[in-house]
Amino acid sequence: MDAFLVLRRGPRMDAAGLLGAELRARPAAAGAPAPPRPRWRRSLLVRSASGEAVAACVYEATSAEAVREHLLHCGLPADVVMPLDAARRQGLGLALPPAA
Repeated sequence: MDAFLVLRRGPRMDAAGLLGAELRARPAAAGAPAPPRPRWRRSLLVRSASGEAVAACVYEATSAEAVREHLLHCGLPADVVMPLDAARRQGLGLALPPAA
């Protein structure tokens, strides 16, 4: 499986919104299509240069499309879904540790 970065922006992207998203994802993941299904690894709440709150989440999955389907199944928004390596190469300014 590969690592993917998911970025979510919006007014509910604060610590409570991030926790709520994680709690919604857990039971939804249990009812997701047969394995291998995407696995959430970690989330960070960061501020963009403009001060906007952005949730940066790392998932392990077979493809970006699998992550998008999982997020749709969970009812979670995503502004960006991309390979973590590509995000690092593009210099998104996020100090994300390597996916475990």
